[in-house]
Amino acid sequence: MVMRYELLERITADVGIRAFGRTPEELFANAGYALFDLLVENLEEVKAEGEVEVKVEVNAEEWEDLLAGWLRELLYWYDVKKWAFCEFEVDLRPRRLSARCKGEAFDPERHIPGIEIKAVTYHNLSVRRTSDGWRAEVVFDV
Repeated sequence: MVMRYELLERITADVGIRAFGRTPEELFANAGYALFDLLVENLEEVKAEGEVEVKVEVNAEEWEDLLAGWLRELLYWYDVKKWAFCEFEVDLRPRRLSARCKGEAFDPERHIPGIEIKAVTYHNLSVRRTSDGWRAEVVFDV
């Protein structure tokens, strides 16, 4: 199994991740997982009992714009709708992403808030194909 993500070092005042995937779909799913792993300290306690269809449409050809839009939409679901997701099935089309996100409503009795992420930034944002799959780097404003 490919490592899902790792934290970026030498990021001051913000937090960054490097996500991995064998395919672009797996990369985007792992980036979503990384976001929620930062947002919810005990993500392993989140049950995949509810399912939400999340759709993102970005009018751009760039992978980076689609990734930023995806993570912004997930952050909205957490901040505004109070959902915590732990599983992601991503479908990518040109300029469009749709995903089935599984999780449950955030429960302060069971879930421990992690890092308070304010925004997804374009600072050093990258999505690249590598010799063994795909890699993305994202910095979050905290």
